[in-house]
Amino acid sequence: MSDFNALMAAADDVLISTFNVDGCVELWPGDARSQKIEGVFDNPFLLTGIPDGGQIQGSDPSFTAHDRDIIGLEKKDPVLIVDVTWYVKSLQPDGSGVTRVFLSKYQKSDMDFPSGRL
Repeated sequence: MSDFNALMAAADDVLISTFNVDGCVELWPGDARSQKIEGVFDNPFLLTGIPDGGQIQGSDPSFTAHDRDIIGLEKKDPVLIVDVTWYVKSLQPDGSGVTRVFLSKYQKSDMDFPSGRL
């Protein structure tokens, strides 16, 4: 089994280095802990039809990177990809040493609204 795991880890290395986003992914841009890592960026465009007419559009951008490169990355942390600042929405490790990091252009506020007010 360890031969299979080693083979998959080698394949992940090749895929991430081959499809690495130009300019890399910068974690925590502008912060003292800022660092550039290799990552594969995916920004799909979604268009969903509504019965009886209409469409809803949206996207669920993400990047995939080695677990070892994103240690300490957490929800709401900023990430710079191709000169666009994104915020971590969620992290989904696949259990093999690679994690898909879902992104949002907006950082949700921690502000609590008084009851009955939005």
